[in-house]
Amino acid sequence: MSAPSLGRRGFLLAAGAALSAGASAPSAAAAGTPVFDVRGHGAVGDGAADDTRAIQASIDATPSGAGVVSFPPGVYRITAPLNVIDAAGDGHRRGLRILGSAGGASGAALGCEIIWDGPADEPMWRLWSRDCVLSHLALRVRRGRRCLAAIDVDQAPDRQTACTNNTFEHLFITRAAGAMRYGVRIGARGVANVEMMGFDTCYFGNIDEACVFIASRTGQSKAHRFYKCGFSFAPFGIFHETGSFVTFGCAFGYHTDAAVRLGSITDYIAINESDSEGCARFLKTGGGSRASWAVKINGARLALNGLAADGRFIDFTDGGPLILENVLFGDVPNARFRIRAHAAEPGSMLLALGNVFPNDGPFDMTGRCRLIALGNRGFDGSGRPVPLDDEVSASADAEGRLTLSTVGSISATRTKARNLRGSVRLAETSASAIVSFETPEPDARYFVSAVVAEIIGQPATGARRVAVTGKSAAGFTVILEEAPGRGNAVEVDWILVR
Repeated sequence: MSAPSLGRRGFLLAAGAALSAGASAPSAAAAGTPVFDVRGHGAVGDGAADDTRAIQASIDATPSGAGVVSFPPGVYRITAPLNVIDAAGDGHRRGLRILGSAGGASGAALGCEIIWDGPADEPMWRLWSRDCVLSHLALRVRRGRRCLAAIDVDQAPDRQTACTNNTFEHLFITRAAGAMRYGVRIGARGVANVEMMGFDTCYFGNIDEACVFIASRTGQSKAHRFYKCGFSFAPFGIFHETGSFVTFGCAFGYHTDAAVRLGSITDYIAINESDSEGCARFLKTGGGSRASWAVKINGARLALNGLAADGRFIDFTDGGPLILENVLFGDVPNARFRIRAHAAEPGSMLLALGNVFPNDGPFDMTGRCRLIALGNRGFDGSGRPVPLDDEVSASADAEGRLTLSTVGSISATRTKARNLRGSVRLAETSASAIVSFETPEPDARYFVSAVVAEIIGQPATGARRVAVTGKSAAGFTVILEEAPGRGNAVEVDWILVR
């Protein structure tokens, strides 16, 4: 029996509930750690007063490396970005913990909100630093307002320090009644080392362009980690320009363009144990990179309610291998569904292992692609589940070959072949030769293909036409239409398949 679709509201509530189920209340600061309560610096938290200066004063008062900025329950209205900047002119703020006051990331469970009421081209937070933690907060936009991003993560303007190893936990990020271009933007200005950001149990919903925008074009925005996060109701869940990331246990819902969009793949990308609902595409790429880094989708349940009109649920145009392993693509038949892997020279590589597809022809091989598919299942035209053929193949213009240098035999039946290939020379007046197997075959029900591989001298025309006869478990006979003639010979190669 197929699982019912959750629908837009159902997916939102289910994702939030799943995130909240594992959520913990914010941990207390270690003994001796200085804690700076934003209300102690004048913040009101009533949703009406402008708390920007009071919150910034709390941040500026917190010593780097060991301090905590604390938000009691409340609604904190801000009209300008809050700055945590690792630069000389900003006190080299690094290693701060910015801690809200409630557990959960589903919105309903969060009683500590920061509301944007500032200019449209600015973010709510500028986290241009390293080793910081931002947790247990809701970030949203006031009705009629818009912001660039809830959080902008980057190098400091002087670019003298790296932006690395920041952690975001139990955050709820949404435009709400306003507008928000990105939930989090990473590395838009940085020239190097905007990397290793960690997101744990965060929820992004109703974002105008992308929930997370990995904006760096330098290839140095690498090793970002997303653990049990939810992305929904945005054109893109994760929009990536360069660099790498890994997701584990994340949910993607109702993305009108793609759950994940990849640009130039400059390091390994892995999408593990995901769930999706209502997405036009799960994965698309935005260019023809020849990079050899792999992209892997592993252990996922990806629903197809919302599939794009062209049916391409995955549209991969990069040169590195795309690995699909143990993925359920929908739980009911869908004839339109396709996976396309295509790139310019040398072509894409698609490796599909142990997946369940919604039809019996899921691979779009119209482009330049090499395919290895093993152990997959699908549905035939009448909707019955069927095993799909195991195959190693390439589209017409794809480069590469299958090399069998270490293969001892090829069998397409339950009877295992015991021989693979060999050669025999026929010279002068010999028009036939017996091939004897070193290891006898179980029976004579095998196929042998024989071709003239080498010509010595100027043999008769008929010596270039070869056939096989007299098959037995012990061997077979190679015959030529005509003997090569004196001083001439031909070399015949043969291959055996069951």
